Amino acid sequence: MISPIFFTILKFIIDYPIDFSERQNNIGIIQLRRSLSLGTDHIINFDSVCMIFKSEEMCFEQYETNLVAFPGTQYFLVNIDSVMFEFVEEWLIISYYSNNMEYSKKLVKL
Repeated sequence: MISPIFFTILKFIIDYPIDFSERQNNIGIIQLRRSLSLGTDHIINFDSVCMIFKSEEMCFEQYETNLVAFPGTQYFLVNIDSVMFEFVEEWLIISYYSNNMEYSKKLVKL
């Protein structure tokens, strides 16, 4: 008998890309959404977002080829060429280039 967890793992392998960067970036977007939803007083710049998180300022910005949270070194996106944040119809949107492709994702409603 095959367990349901086997089918869940198989579906995950089929649905998510094989490329490490793309898989990590999908996970990073989920983590970024969670972090941004827990923050307050968001300040959106063209290439960064800052907010208050646990009584301290936290910023998300590109460092070399990664989107990183400062202070600290938590990586959210990897192997990216550029990143842009914008506010559209109450949504914080991230657009980034990676592997010669453009990605655009809704992050949080502010």
